Amino acid sequence: MSETKVNGPTKANSSLFSKFAETRVNLVQKLPDITGLTMGDFHIDSRLYIVSGEADIYLCSGTGSRSEKKFLLKYYRRENAVKPDVLEKLRTVTSPFVAPVDDFGACQGYQYVVRPYYKMASLAEILSHGVRFSEEDLRNHIIPSIVAGLKAVHDAGILHKDLKPANLIPDDAGEHIVLIDFGISSDAGKNTFVVTKTGMTPAYAAPEAMQGIFHKETDYYALGITVFELFTGFTPFQNPDLSPEEAARLASISKIEFPEDFPPRLKDLVQGLTYKDLSNRHEKENLNRRWGYDEVIRWLNGEDVPVPGESDNSVQKPKFLPYSFSGVKHETPESLVKAMLKDPAAGIREAGSGILTHHFSLFAPDLEKICREAEANLQKNTDAAGSHQVFYRLMYRLAPKT
Repeated sequence: MSETKVNGPTKANSSLFSKFAETRVNLVQKLPDITGLTMGDFHIDSRLYIVSGEADIYLCSGTGSRSEKKFLLKYYRRENAVKPDVLEKLRTVTSPFVAPVDDFGACQGYQYVVRPYYKMASLAEILSHGVRFSEEDLRNHIIPSIVAGLKAVHDAGILHKDLKPANLIPDDAGEHIVLIDFGISSDAGKNTFVVTKTGMTPAYAAPEAMQGIFHKETDYYALGITVFELFTGFTPFQNPDLSPEEAARLASISKIEFPEDFPPRLKDLVQGLTYKDLSNRHEKENLNRRWGYDEVIRWLNGEDVPVPGESDNSVQKPKFLPYSFSGVKHETPESLVKAMLKDPAAGIREAGSGILTHHFSLFAPDLEKICREAEANLQKNTDAAGSHQVFYRLMYRLAPKT
């Protein structure tokens, strides 16, 4: 299967990155450990007030050929915290979508890693301020950057293993997103497969990751959870009554519930990226396999990529069964929706009574679920305005291009 080419993300407009402009990394002087030292080409200016369970973070100034540039130094608390082979491979990655490793070494027996300092806030910080990202932001700017970064590190034989909004940050020019923080990354080896215990974040962890197993597809699962969070502001199984590990175990056996206003094509992407079964991961033509780079690029290019778990490879279900409405038989969902929009009162009656739900249950479980949600909402709504709002949203979801 030939690789689909992509020219990288569209240059972001000012409205997207204006969301980052008001939030900056909070610089607060703390009692220093290594402040004032010079390590190679980097002078350690100050410790940053950033909460991190794995390292102290310092702002550095470059010296010599790096003068007038700022850098971040992560000074790890654990000995041998970062794998030197991963850092060596990262130094070979020259993608603008991946934060370069400018230097690494040890000081007083503890490792440090130096990368560029980015002035804008991470995507997690933006979310914490109540900002949400639109489908357009995600499709045109954020997702293309992330998949380009993932491809670069995967091609170098590295698994990120902790992809999440906190590890995604805009470059200073505001043109794209950069992958940062490879503290728990692993050398993928020949089989792109490792078994290890890491400091991964459970909310973004694929079912196999909770068992200590990682593949390239594991990073793409985390991308699916990240996309969901960037649009909604929360992760799919976020629950204050559960520990992160309990929520992750729940996620491994449960289906993601999407808000009613979640865009259909974005939902396809998240479902494709978070498909749990990896038994078909090596069968490129199998429709029931978790999406990876190729599928995401096809999705970005506007293709209707089959969603795993919704296709039966042995029995092809019809795309649409004829539906009679107001005495006319309709052969496509678009025709049916147009007819119902001309007679919304009759359409609301059929949607609220469960007739639409039953019809789509015969051949399209995903559309059946949409109809069932609308049916429940129509039965709860007692005012005409609310019923019409639910009905028109249902019509759009059944035939978005109508």
